[in-house]
Amino acid sequence: MNQALGIQIDLIEERYKSIKRTLIETGRNFHIPWKSIPNHVLEDVRNELKEYDRVYSTNYDLIIYWAIMHQNLGGFKDYFFDETFDLGNTEIWGRDDTAVLYLHGGLHLYRLRSGNTLKRRSEGDRNILDLFGALYYEDATSLFVSEGNSQEKLASINRSDYLSFAYNQFSNHQGGLVVFGHSLSVSDRHIVDAINTWGNRTIAISMLPDTDRNIRTAKAQLLGRMPEIEVYFYNALTHPLGSPDLKVEPEV
Repeated sequence: MNQALGIQIDLIEERYKSIKRTLIETGRNFHIPWKSIPNHVLEDVRNELKEYDRVYSTNYDLIIYWAIMHQNLGGFKDYFFDETFDLGNTEIWGRDDTAVLYLHGGLHLYRLRSGNTLKRRSEGDRNILDLFGALYYEDATSLFVSEGNSQEKLASINRSDYLSFAYNQFSNHQGGLVVFGHSLSVSDRHIVDAINTWGNRTIAISMLPDTDRNIRTAKAQLLGRMPEIEVYFYNALTHPLGSPDLKVEPEV
C-alpha cells in the first residue's frame, strides 16, 4: 500500500526486521534448551497429558510439543497429519489418542502469506528451538498470538485457519475442564467467553499458594467472570504437572 501511495517504506521494513530479530533472539535466549530437560520430566509431562481426552494449550513454548513427541511413542494427535494443516482433514480416528490444540500458536508453527499453517519439524541434529528464526519458507512467519488484550488476540486468531479451528474446537468442548497454570484474566477474555457459552458445566481451576486475602480476591474475580459455571479450586502444587520434581534448574 505504501508503495502504491509513493510513501518511503525503508524505515518501516528496517523496523520490522529489527523487531523480528529481537523476537528470535529473545526466544532462543530465554526458552529452556531441549537438552537441558531431563528425560524423566518429559516422560512425566507426557504421561499426565495422556490422561486427558483433549489438551488445550495457550503457551507457545515447546514443552508440550517436546513431551508428546518424546521417544516417538505416539498417542497424541495435533491435527497436523502432514506438514500443512488441512481444514478438510480434521477427523481423529484413534479413540485412545489425545487431541492437542495450541490455542495461541507455538514456536513450531508457521504461517504462510497464503494463509496456510505449517508445522516445522527437527532437521538432523537441530531441534525446533535451534531452527527458530532460521529460514524455513521465504514468506513463512512464526505463528503465535502475542497481542496485549483479548480483542486483539481474538482478531489474530481469526486471521489464521489453524488458530480459528482450534478456538472453535475449544468453544464447542464437551464435558468438564481442568485449568492448570492459567489465570483466565481479562487479557484472555476470549477464553472465558468461550467457556461461558458452555452453560452449566463443571471446571476445576488451579491456584498457587498465596495469602488468604489474595486467594479470596482471585476466587471472587474468577467466579464473577463465569457466573453460570460450577467452579472448583485446587492447589496447583497438588496437580502432577505442578510437582516440584518437574522443576528444571537453569544452567549457570
